[in-house]
Amino acid sequence: MSKRNQILLLLLSDTIAIILTYIIYYYIRIESGWIMLIKAPSFFEPLVAIYIYWLIIFSISGLYQHWFVKSRFDEISAVFKAITIGTFILFFVILVDDVIRDDRAVSRLLIFIYWIILIFFVSLGRFIIRGIQRNLFRKGIGLRNTIIVGTSERALSLKSLLDRYPEHGYKFIGFISIKDSNIDVPVLGSLSEIDDIIQKEKVQEIIVVSDKVKSDIVFEIMKKTSGLDVGIKIMPDMYEIISGMAKTTQIHGAPLI
Repeated sequence: MSKRNQILLLLLSDTIAIILTYIIYYYIRIESGWIMLIKAPSFFEPLVAIYIYWLIIFSISGLYQHWFVKSRFDEISAVFKAITIGTFILFFVILVDDVIRDDRAVSRLLIFIYWIILIFFVSLGRFIIRGIQRNLFRKGIGLRNTIIVGTSERALSLKSLLDRYPEHGYKFIGFISIKDSNIDVPVLGSLSEIDDIIQKEKVQEIIVVSDKVKSDIVFEIMKKTSGLDVGIKIMPDMYEIISGMAKTTQIHGAPLI
């Protein structure tokens, strides 16, 4: 599944979730008779406004940035944080509006119900999409061509993880040799040839793995790949992880910056 298709599916899923949540909220507030209203508000205009609002919140929160499959905990955690922040903003907007219009405050209690329902529907949609995505990856569909820069023991261990767990979305293509490589394995070429290798092998992801990842190696890769549509990740050493200098994702325990 390409990044573009994934984003489109996520947008479709979130659209359905936002609309369904609003319909339920509108029914409870307007049709249930729980809250007495002199004049019922319109349905369509607030729906459009709230839809645009949540897309902005989700985009700012980074819910559409990553093509690869995140862990279920990370996915739900990101959704929870985004919706909680967005709901707090809505709560205060409604609070101010109620004070200005001298409306009953009971309607604000519905925000809690709205928050729970939206988290449920958005999370459910993403569970379904991620499940489909993982199944496609396991069948070898939609994997991103990936090269590993470095041929150390850690690089070989990462290669075995990529081969063993295709559901993360990476397809190993080959190694790129660097100066501190200490194991003799077949390589696609050297670091100086990486731009040609990327275009020849249609590489979409680069993972830098070295016993000590040096800045000059990373800068060389960035210089060589300037203008190319390729992602760069670094397998950090333990000091960077413990010190909090690196924000990481994981492939079955292997951290990537």
